[in-house]
Order: sequence, then structure tokens, then C-alpha cells
Amino acid sequence: MRIIRHQIAITDYQEIDLPASGKALSVAMSRIPELQNHALDLWSADYESGPPKTLAIYVVGTGNPMPDGINPDWFIGTVVTPSGLVWHAFQGLINR
Repeated sequence: MRIIRHQIAITDYQEIDLPASGKALSVAMSRIPELQNHALDLWSADYESGPPKTLAIYVVGTGNPMPDGINPDWFIGTVVTPSGLVWHAFQGLINR
């Protein structure tokens, strides 16, 4: 097993690919200073087995409505950016 970092945009919905046994673990402010108000780092466990799978990632600002497709039990983490905005990342249903 290894831990992998993914850069994700601060946007309502996006998809990332992991091995079938992979799992989203946590999020943090981007390590790249010029992206800290626009992107987050997401860490996942990569067990390096099985075919790839797609995870749907939702990023929701504090006070904003929760989009359809989010299960609150699939919460990944919360990040406060330098601008003072607070973002909450969730895994959810694939939006296709």
C-alpha cells in the first residue's frame, strides 16, 4: 500500500481515478502557494490492486446547499483557505 496525493479543484464536482481497492482519506490546503485559494490536496490509500475505479468528489462551501448525490457519511474533510473560505469535501455518486 502507498498514500497518493491528488490535486483537486475547488469546484462543485470532479472525478478522480484510483485502483479498485483505493480509498479517499483526507484533504488539506494545496501545498502550492499560488493555488491555495483555488485547489485542495486530497490523499488516498492506494492498495495497488484491482482495475481502476472512478470516485466522484464534491466540494461544498460552508452555508451552500448540498448537491444531490452527496451522502454525508462519505465526508472526507474540511479545509480553510487563506481567503477565509471554508470548503468541505465529500465522496458521492458519479454524475453522468
